[in-house]
Amino acid sequence: MNGILNDEGLLDISIQPNKNGQFGLNFKGGAEQKLKPIITQIAPNSPASICDPQLQEGDEIVYINGRKAEQLSHEQICCLIRSIGQSATNKTLTLSVRPFGSIENHEIKNSEMKNSPNHGISSQLLTSMAQIKQGLENGDLLAFYVDMPKKKLELSTEIAHFPENKTKNRYRDILPYDFNRVVISGENDYINASHVQTDIGYSGMVNEYLAAQGPLSDTCGDFWQMIWDQEVSLVVMLTTTMENGKTKCHRYWPECGEHFEIGNFEVSPISSRDYSPAYIHRELTVTDLETDEERTIQHLQYTAWPDHGVPEDSRRFLTFVNEVRRYRSASSAPVVIHCSAGVGRTGVFITVETACCLIEAGVAVYPEQMLDTLRDQRPSLIQTPGQFKFTCETILDIYQDHFLKTQSMNGR
Repeated sequence: MNGILNDEGLLDISIQPNKNGQFGLNFKGGAEQKLKPIITQIAPNSPASICDPQLQEGDEIVYINGRKAEQLSHEQICCLIRSIGQSATNKTLTLSVRPFGSIENHEIKNSEMKNSPNHGISSQLLTSMAQIKQGLENGDLLAFYVDMPKKKLELSTEIAHFPENKTKNRYRDILPYDFNRVVISGENDYINASHVQTDIGYSGMVNEYLAAQGPLSDTCGDFWQMIWDQEVSLVVMLTTTMENGKTKCHRYWPECGEHFEIGNFEVSPISSRDYSPAYIHRELTVTDLETDEERTIQHLQYTAWPDHGVPEDSRRFLTFVNEVRRYRSASSAPVVIHCSAGVGRTGVFITVETACCLIEAGVAVYPEQMLDTLRDQRPSLIQTPGQFKFTCETILDIYQDHFLKTQSMNGR
């Protein structure tokens, strides 16, 4: 980000159109969608790409030539920008934007940022952390969560409703979207799992997940087929098999002394280490029974997290997240992650791991945008207000750890 933030914490950007009256930007959101207008694309070599200060994808549009954008529908915003570009008099488009990842903070001023002991932490990151704290205190974040639709109604889940697939779903209301469902080899290619990706700021890095429900007794073979097809080497499990007398996930792995033949595969244990009360680390071998090819799977199960609840100890949970990240770094394959339904605890973990990466990269963290992006890929990710609140609080904990580490490195 270049330029100076105004008193509202916004960046004022003026753009002149090209000869066709176009500015070269796209956005999503609008009043009728109950979504803040966010820049989603900037065309290369367009007026929007060369303006100074620089406009960035992810910036929130707050004002358009002085008009408050959140009060306008998507179509009204489009018409307003188009009319400015085609005006016979003043063709200057002036956007007041909230830089990507940050939200309004009257308490942090630019002069304070320059002389702050936080120097070395990006201003966007620091501002976003202050605003997460403020949003938790004034209830704005939870209000946003409550208003966010759990499912994008324009996205189809038709395949999950096929008669031959209905019995493969643990819960009737938690179904993968058709467009990004995981497709497995075999006569029936359906499994209740979704491809989920999170971008790590401007680094070009992407975290890839296969977000799945906990296997049923008759879908364990499908589960291992997915692992094999996608060349997965790391499985993250965020539930126990039984909770309050109810089955949450069928045990799809063998314990020491056992060997499972599941579908086309034999699964054998190598080792198991119990880090009670937080998690268990298992190492497994999976063998394709047709080709005899073997692969090693790391299986990390977090055990201190009740369904629809939150981890009992956030620091213990962050230790587990960092252990997962350590194993992820050894492979470019997607990580299989599941709880019972594959949405609540799974969504929290994905958001928290992504926040770890963003904060380390010095990029601001915007929980509202992250939630919206996740639910574009699988319904109901982060299932309860309590889970969203825990997620936001944990992001602040991650930042505090990063801040202390940075100060230590700077000798402060």
